[in-house]
Amino acid sequence: MIVKSQSGNVANSTNAQCYRKEEADWRSWKPKRGEIYLILLNDSIDSEMKGLRPFVILSNNVGNSVSSILTGCSITSRDKALPKIHVKVGKNEGLKMDNSFILTEHIRSVSKSRFFIDNNYPMKVGELSEQKLKMVEEAIMFELGFGSSNRLQI
Repeated sequence: MIVKSQSGNVANSTNAQCYRKEEADWRSWKPKRGEIYLILLNDSIDSEMKGLRPFVILSNNVGNSVSSILTGCSITSRDKALPKIHVKVGKNEGLKMDNSFILTEHIRSVSKSRFFIDNNYPMKVGELSEQKLKMVEEAIMFELGFGSSNRLQI
């Protein structure tokens, strides 16, 4: 079975790892920073990401283990890369398509319950390497204007 989003960029569900039934309660689920899961974003407007898509978790592991909220970024294969704010990812990270991008302008905090979509189990697609995670951190710093060279002059 293929799990597919509007962009067509998810993963083969045979590659996605599901949690066992006894671990399926979102309150006790403890994902890790850098892991990529499928998420259902069904309340978006305008240019916000929507639909079933990969989402990389960027919040810290301590918060991920105790909070009901996770922070991360959507991944797409539709947009063209913007060098400073998009990080290219692909099959090495578990995605179906090599020409995919983490969109750091789409950083978002979401409920853990959004990840329980397929038979009420979170579907892990893959994970970022330390090098890719560092690239995402740098892209977020640029996107949010942190660092003196990143600030727009008005």
